[in-house]
Amino acid sequence: LDENDMALANHTFAGWNTEADGSGTAYAATNTFSKPAAAMVHYAQWTDDGKYPVTYSANGGTGTQTDTNSPYYAGATVTVLDENDMALANHTFTGWNTEADGSGTAYAATNTFSMPAAAMVLYAQWTEDDKYPVTYDANGGTGSQTDTNSPYYAGATVTVLDENDMALANHTFAGWNTEADGSGTAYAATNTFSMPAAAMVLYAQWTEDGKYPVTYSANGGT
Repeated sequence: LDENDMALANHTFAGWNTEADGSGTAYAATNTFSKPAAAMVHYAQWTDDGKYPVTYSANGGTGTQTDTNSPYYAGATVTVLDENDMALANHTFTGWNTEADGSGTAYAATNTFSMPAAAMVLYAQWTEDDKYPVTYDANGGTGSQTDTNSPYYAGATVTVLDENDMALANHTFAGWNTEADGSGTAYAATNTFSMPAAAMVLYAQWTEDGKYPVTYSANGGT
């Protein structure tokens, strides 16, 4: 006979055998045999179903994540892991996807899915961090200075530029400040700073040139 409703989790029925360990005579359903003068036991034989791996790809980033429960039987419930130590410079991790380009099924950490009868790769998804501009303000003067490397990611090292062709009549350029009135943080050309997560304006600071008197002498007269 066939196996009727016999089942063994994560196994497939593979016929009968006169020995439990499969070392005896094998029979398939509809086979026939001549009945011996003794009790006859047919033991179901089971083949272990295949297991399939779940792997995590950094998808251009660095670091790893490993599912220690992998591989899984088809139909098993899989809990999605976090990114562990995966990272991508100037990007923020935003979850997983079954396709590297994000066009597949998306998962977040702690989500679950039913394991398919195939290997499963989850690709890290990354969102580029914002960039912020550095601008130079003549602060009442003329001319301009432009940082061709701007905008910058937060945390980037920025090198302060000189005044270029900025000028203010009867004043001398005296550096930069984060406030127009000079009450903020002062910088000189070639100084560096770590880019904040915000736009940065550097205001030219001007020192008034000295003035000199013109006097008239009567030269002996009144």
